[in-house]
Amino acid sequence: MEEQQRLRICAAFPALRGRVQLLGRWTCGGIADPHRRSREEYYRCLSSIEESIEAWQVRWPSRVMPSRVPVM
Repeated sequence: MEEQQRLRICAAFPALRGRVQLLGRWTCGGIADPHRRSREEYYRCLSSIEESIEAWQVRWPSRVMPSRVPVM
């Protein structure tokens, strides 16, 4: 999702304003769409996604990685 898409969602659904975020918020901002680009662009995109997920996990570990409760 790009910033303009996020803004449109927030305008259409104001109650979601604080809940709609870009995946790359804590790292690069937007993540470029690699559609119809080189293999290197796909790998660059994958790297950005992985880096962004790790950044979210650092900020909200209990929300992103729920604790495991053993099933008896």
